[in-house]
Amino acid sequence: MENPMKARVLARLAEMNLKPSSQAIRDALEAEGLNKTYLYELVSGRKSGIPQAKVPVIARVLGVTPDYLNGLTPSSAQAGVRIIGICEAGAWREPNQPRIEGPLIIPDHRVRADRQVAYLVRGNHAENLGIGDAAIVVAGTGVPPRKGEIVVAERARADGMRETFIRRFDDAEDPREQPIPDQVIGVVLFSIKTF
Repeated sequence: MENPMKARVLARLAEMNLKPSSQAIRDALEAEGLNKTYLYELVSGRKSGIPQAKVPVIARVLGVTPDYLNGLTPSSAQAGVRIIGICEAGAWREPNQPRIEGPLIIPDHRVRADRQVAYLVRGNHAENLGIGDAAIVVAGTGVPPRKGEIVVAERARADGMRETFIRRFDDAEDPREQPIPDQVIGVVLFSIKTF
């Protein structure tokens, strides 16, 4: 007989385009204090189920409700973070460009999922911050940045074109000293290397 919780975990992983052994899942499990291979062991049959005490933790990792894992609600996803733009210093773009289609990214549990946005990084402008070309960054919006934190920022020109980029925040900066002042979109919560 098929384990219904295992089936729901597999269904959610499929929605997220992730495998139980993917690095994003392994990192999320470790961040929650669980063994990196916990979900792999569940779906491979090494574990027979998830103890009720761990259901809320696994639900956070998968971005679902505990009720979904327990089969009490039909809808799985609380939320996932989608890539909405490109961070590329020096590249000015129209403000209403179509969003980039990408996989759902597991939200960071420290910030509400609906306050997180993801960007694809192009170029090497953030390499000195440990974020390389083709990385994906997830930023928390509405999170006040502190000095030294890495942020996603944006500049707008008078013609409406926008530049989105990554930089280190310095709360002592005076925007009046910059030719085009920038605005912080959000604090970078984590980044994912794509290759």
